[in-house]
Amino acid sequence: MKYYRTLRALIQVYGVKSLVYIDECGFEEGVACLYAWSKRGKKIYGERQGKRGKKENLIAARRKGRKDLIAPMLFTGSLDAEGFEG
Repeated sequence: MKYYRTLRALIQVYGVKSLVYIDECGFEEGVACLYAWSKRGKKIYGERQGKRGKKENLIAARRKGRKDLIAPMLFTGSLDAEGFEG
């Protein structure tokens, strides 16, 4: 609750348009689909790769009320605190 009180106070001082939303998403090469459709009672057979592929990540930010992205970054591997804080 303390976080929300602080956030509301900051919004009153700086305005809602000063909010910045940050999100990260990952994409993996060769991801296997573990589910399939078939008629009831019929088994599905298929191949899938057991190895994990290379993971690409996208991180970007956006301001409230704006459509353009701030500092979009595409990178390989995982994102840790050091990478996020730059």
